[in-house]
Amino acid sequence: MSCSTRPHSPLFLPPHSGALFAPGRPRLFDVCTAEDAAALGGRLPGSLRRDHRAVESDGAVVIACHRGLKLSQGAAALLQGRGAPAVALDGGLVGWVAAGLPLLKDTALAPSGRYVCPREPFATAALLSWVIHRLLPPESTLIAVDSAQMVAVAERFDARPLADPDAVLVGFGLSMKPLHDVAMDATRTDGSLARALRGVALIHGDDARGHRAAAPLLDAALMGAMA
Repeated sequence: MSCSTRPHSPLFLPPHSGALFAPGRPRLFDVCTAEDAAALGGRLPGSLRRDHRAVESDGAVVIACHRGLKLSQGAAALLQGRGAPAVALDGGLVGWVAAGLPLLKDTALAPSGRYVCPREPFATAALLSWVIHRLLPPESTLIAVDSAQMVAVAERFDARPLADPDAVLVGFGLSMKPLHDVAMDATRTDGSLARALRGVALIHGDDARGHRAAAPLLDAALMGAMA
């Protein structure tokens, strides 16, 4: 539940809105000051961190700051004045946390933005690819390789190794029941989502093409888990 009681306004998006987890969502920007970011220890999942004066976009954006006050409202209003559909996250990251939603831990992010995971089983690799591309900063990249090569690839490409999806969610600070439910159903061999992902691999391949094809299925599973 949001900590804000603000009436509906075209300048604001409530933190409990599922729009921030949906496919085709707006671009997300975190404009917290360095001091506020350090105090919070995390950022809006899937967001780019930018100075509040440097947010640029001609498409839809959601802008979050510490409490949803001067920085995000000012940046959103500035973009609106230029014709961009921009809104501030109502209540900011404080309101986001109060609504029971997770922050992405800054300390868990690889400085290079690169992560490596085992390419098999496909469901695990597809799930990790989805987590990386939906919930980590947009410049993040996943490298899926044979298990025996993970350590060497991590060293050579300055990448952070990932394996168990539940541990990955916890490590990134993304402990949220709907996400854990999706991870469990995707990786449980008798789960309906796991069976559907095996079908995706058969149709599209068990590489990055299959991961991309699996993303809408995982999006739908998360939307269903959050409903």
